[in-house]
Order: sequence, then C-alpha cells, then structure tokens
Amino acid sequence: MMTDDKGWHFKARGWWQQVTVLWRLLLLPALFTAVQPLQAQQPLTWELVHGRERLDAGTRRPVQRQWLDEQRWLQKTSSGWLLTDAATGTEQPWYDVSKVAGALQAVGLAAADAERTARGDWLALLPQRDAAAVLAGERLLKVQLQSLTVEEIRGVPKNPELAEFSPSGEQLAFVSGNGLWVADFVGGTCRQLTSDASGAVRNGKADWVYFEEVYDRNWKAWKWSPDSSAIAFMQFDDTAVPLFRISDHAAVQQTIESEHYPKAGETNPLVKLGLVAVTGGPITWVDTGSFDPQDFILTHFCWQPGSDGLCWYAQNRSQTWLDVILTDRQGVSHRRLLRDQTAAWVDNPGDPIFLRDGSLLICSERSGYRHVYRVSADGSNMQAVTAGSWEVRAVPGLADDQASLLISATKDSPIAESLYRVSLTGGVTEPVRVTSEPGQHNVLPAPGGKWLLDDHSSLQRPPQTVLRSGDGAVVRVLAEGQSLPRDKYRFGTVELRPLPMADGSETSAIFVLPP
Repeated sequence: MMTDDKGWHFKARGWWQQVTVLWRLLLLPALFTAVQPLQAQQPLTWELVHGRERLDAGTRRPVQRQWLDEQRWLQKTSSGWLLTDAATGTEQPWYDVSKVAGALQAVGLAAADAERTARGDWLALLPQRDAAAVLAGERLLKVQLQSLTVEEIRGVPKNPELAEFSPSGEQLAFVSGNGLWVADFVGGTCRQLTSDASGAVRNGKADWVYFEEVYDRNWKAWKWSPDSSAIAFMQFDDTAVPLFRISDHAAVQQTIESEHYPKAGETNPLVKLGLVAVTGGPITWVDTGSFDPQDFILTHFCWQPGSDGLCWYAQNRSQTWLDVILTDRQGVSHRRLLRDQTAAWVDNPGDPIFLRDGSLLICSERSGYRHVYRVSADGSNMQAVTAGSWEVRAVPGLADDQASLLISATKDSPIAESLYRVSLTGGVTEPVRVTSEPGQHNVLPAPGGKWLLDDHSSLQRPPQTVLRSGDGAVVRVLAEGQSLPRDKYRFGTVELRPLPMADGSETSAIFVLPP
C-alpha cells in the first residue's frame, strides 16, 4: 500500500498482467454474437481458427502503466518511457533517452549497454524522484533522469536482485547471496545488513515453499519503512527441510538441481521477522515464541503508519485461523488485534488500510464471501463495510477525506469485476457502481481519485483501455483490440447461463453455440 503526500491511498495492482481470462478462453468460432447473414459470409474452418493462417482474434496484452502523480501517468514502450497528461492527452518522453545514454557512456558504459539501459532496462526505478539505478560490473550507478547527474558506489557484491529504492531515493536495498544489503548514495558506501546467510538460510528472499504457496510466486520478502530509516525482512531457515532433486535433461550436459521442498506433512522452514536500521547494527527479531514453529506460517507483514512498528499475520499450518498482530519498533510489545477464523481455509487479506482515527480496514471471508470490515483501534469492534452474496476482490483506493472507498467487486456478475464506491460513514451501504459496462474491469486510480485507468473486456468485445473521470465517465479510449471480420465469416453466439450443481448450489457456465 502506498500513500501520496495528500493522503490518497492506492494499491498499484499489476493489472497489465491480468489479461481477461474469459476473453482468452473464448478465442473460438463463437466469440461474438451472430450478425445478419450475408451472401459472402463463409463458415469457419479448423485452419482459420487454429492453423498458421488463423484469424487475428483481436486480443491485446495491456500496456504497463503507472501513475506518476495526480494527473500524469507513465507508460513503458520499446523506445523508452512516455509521460501522458490525463487532462489534455498530451504525450511526451518522460526523459531524453539519448541524453541519459550519453551520461552513462560518460561514466564508462559501452554505447550499446548505455542505450539499452536508457530505454528502460534498469535495475531499479523510482519515478517520483526521477531516479534510476544500473549495475556496471562492481559499480552501482544512480542516475537522475532529468538533471543527468550520476552517482557511483564501488564494491557492490555480485548478482544483486530484488532491488528497490528507499522512499527518499537516497538508498537502494537489495539481496545478494541470500543476504540483505543497502547502498547508501549519501555516504557513497555499500554495507551488508545481515551476516548469517547460507545455502539453507535466506534473508529477504523467500524460500521455495513460501514463494510458491504463500507469497503468490513473489521472491521479495523485505520492505522499506515509510521514513527510509529501516527495513523489515523475513528470514527462512531450510536446514531441516528435505532436499528435492530434479534432473535438467534439456541442457547439453545434464545437470541436477536441488531445492528444499517440504511435501505434505514434512518439516516446513523456520521463519523469523526482523527489523534492521539502514545504518547497520544489530537486528531486532520479532518475538514469535507463542506459536509452535512447525505449526506457524507468517503469511504477511507491512509497516504501520509513521514507521512506528509492524503489522503481521500469523496462521496455523492448516490455515483455519489468522491473527492480525501489531508489534512496536523494538519488536517486543505485541498486540493481537483480531483473530479471523472460519470452518474452512482463511485467505491472506493483504495489506490493511490504516485510518486516521486508529481503526483499520481489512478483508475477511467470515461471512462466506470476501468483504471489507472496519476494525476499531483496540480490536474490540469489527463492523462490516460491505455485505451480500458477492465478493470484494481488491481495494484500489481510499478517498482523501476517508469518507469513501473504491472496491473491485463481483456484485453484478460472479465472474467479472467492476469498480464500485462505498461509503465509510457508518455501517453497510449500497455500493455505487463506477464502471457501467458489462465485463471485467481492472482499474488503476490516480492518487486523489480524479482519474481512472480501466482495462476492460467482455464476452462481446476485445480488451479496451480507457481513461475515465472519477465518476466513471469515459474521457477517451487509449487502446482497443481488433475486432473479428464478422462481415466475412459466420459466428455463433456466446451465452452466460446459470448451471445447477449436485449440492443444490448454482454456478455460471459459458455456452458456445454454433451459427
């Protein structure tokens, strides 16, 4: 969860990766509603659908975009980054690629490497500070993309990964050799923050089972404090986890890969949550002694507002309950805010949203559907904000005045998300739909909520990206997938129908009907 200096909270969803599943599943003869038959219309053949000369189905991978501020967004292209003004639609290069490449060549990068890097191949990027980082051998370079100044740190360890600038832009933290490091551009030094890494012990980088089963295939297991003074990180000790060996027979010379892999019932990694100052020094380990190490999963952690401490989630191995715990900066004082428990599996709710009155917003499936709840500062009261036989899939935005919330939910379709606005002024209120068109909407709101980037698709239309105003009105179409040649070929119909299940419940099914 990120916060701008005016108090708008927004979650940068990886919407460009969320290409509409329904659209991709339906690249079949019956993608669109049948049109009036024309004499020239031809039937679809196997070759037209699946062969080498198959028809362009109109699919389009959404472009990577991110908001730079309340009105401008960045878009990555093959030739560099574009900066677009939402109000005017004006596009311009975010920075001069040729000048940045020249600045990199001036400090020793080869021309081809400098050009490739300047076009966007950075180790890390901090758009709000116009800062970018690149590795050049054992040198780490920080480039100010507008002023073209270059700062250099030598003696950087090999193969840095999971790199990220501090919010201030003055440091860059990364993982190397399973250890956590920080490059300080103010002091011009690179220091190691952890010293106990090995092949079986990782700091700041998830082991395989946490990567695959807990962190949604994300290796990064460390986070900057909002004030840039410290880092919270996870340590994974796989010493007792059995090794699983895989033969790589695709290589010219066969190799054997070994990975710590706990099968069902086998020993899980021992995990710890630590805090360390960017200046170095002793690590503060959060006390998790009240939990059985082999029946304990640390499924999430984040910083509290003001960098005052951590919020983290503890679960049992079968994940039938989840504790939300607040810990101070010293890692000693703990307070369990709530225990979420159901008769089935409890999902990770993601980052909570902290409100100014000390309460927080968090998602829970305790009702049988995933909804937003408001938890009082002392944990004594948990009040529903949304309710009903539908789900809240994401919470992309909180208004500046904290009186309303943007949610991505399935209220009007069990298989497609739309954007809604809900009130936070008291109890459950009826959500107001912001995106009116049927189909899937993956929406990225600008800080402040005045503008919305919406990647949208449905059974009847290919993916389309539009810019909307805060009330949902379409301002302009940014990109649109190509439609199929319905005047030349006969297409069937696609229908979404209710489908009764054996247990009496009902689900939805897609019927593809011939012309």
